[in-house]
Amino acid sequence: MTRKISSLQFVVTMFFMIGILTITRPSAENTNLLTDIISSVAAVLIECLIVLPAVFYSERYNTSDPVRGIFETNTVVGKILCVFYAAFFIYAAINSLGAFSFFLTSNFPELSKSWAVILLMCAVSLYASCLGIEALTRSSVFVGAIFAALVFIVTISVTGEYDVDNLQLMFPFSENLPGDIFKETLLKLGRSSEICALPFLICHVDKNKKTSVFYFLAVKLGFTILVLLAVKAVLGGYSQKIFDPFYTLSTYARISVIERFDAIYGFVWTLGAFVKISVLFYLGGMFIGYIFPGMKNSASVSIATAVSFAVAVFIVSNNMWDNAFLRSAHWTAVVFLGGIVPLVALLLKSFKTRKRSFDK
Repeated sequence: MTRKISSLQFVVTMFFMIGILTITRPSAENTNLLTDIISSVAAVLIECLIVLPAVFYSERYNTSDPVRGIFETNTVVGKILCVFYAAFFIYAAINSLGAFSFFLTSNFPELSKSWAVILLMCAVSLYASCLGIEALTRSSVFVGAIFAALVFIVTISVTGEYDVDNLQLMFPFSENLPGDIFKETLLKLGRSSEICALPFLICHVDKNKKTSVFYFLAVKLGFTILVLLAVKAVLGGYSQKIFDPFYTLSTYARISVIERFDAIYGFVWTLGAFVKISVLFYLGGMFIGYIFPGMKNSASVSIATAVSFAVAVFIVSNNMWDNAFLRSAHWTAVVFLGGIVPLVALLLKSFKTRKRSFDK
């Protein structure tokens, strides 16, 4: 029996699949605000096209996901795709664990043991992912409410720090603006691992699947532009030199009862990382389970967690986190796993259904 989640739970969970990267990844060096905004809009518009096959597949076949549909046609091809998906979601989990460890150990020096930080996150995420997608999405709504409140308070309370002169970065200074926009758009697509997860989460939504997907993309774009404007208006060009510009922005926030928001931000950011990593472990374990049908869910999720932990600790311990490949997937992986595979599954399923109707 397929577990059902609400539209709100889907949107918030998908948001946390992108939230960490949106507020911790600066753009390419010397990218101006105009390029950032245009490329963000372009990336989301492309993502709208990429996700259409998954949305149509889910609406037509309700509880089935695209890989299950391909399994019905060719088991061997289905298992090969499962290997790709499992590898991708484990890669995304490693990416997120590295970002989480880097953020905590950089901003909170007392947490100097990267392996211990990663181990603790893996332990709690493993437990949560074994509970299933319903429990994960319920917890994401709770975390989402706290996160939204934090972002609102921070962006409002730093209004006194806004400097219009910083927004001069909106004006292009590049001699090759179209080329810069194109490169930045592809970079943003490569960071959109949530697009690959979407086909396997949308099938759990009880109703309004199409609306839920486009609500999510609208929230993603709105949040991205809000953060870009707030960060640039306060930090200016400095925001392009730091790993976590929104965290730095939170240090400027002040209200009457709270003097520093950076500690609160660290706590909320940890909760967001927990949601994202738990979902990635769940999806990685799901595809390992597809490859080995007799394996229990807890065992397959444990394998995904163990591999992610071992590789993440190795990468962080050997100071390999600055490698661009380890910090962002290639855009072709997102297009293939998020769009082409669901499209092929939709076409195969439609052809098979029509063939059965013709035979009758």
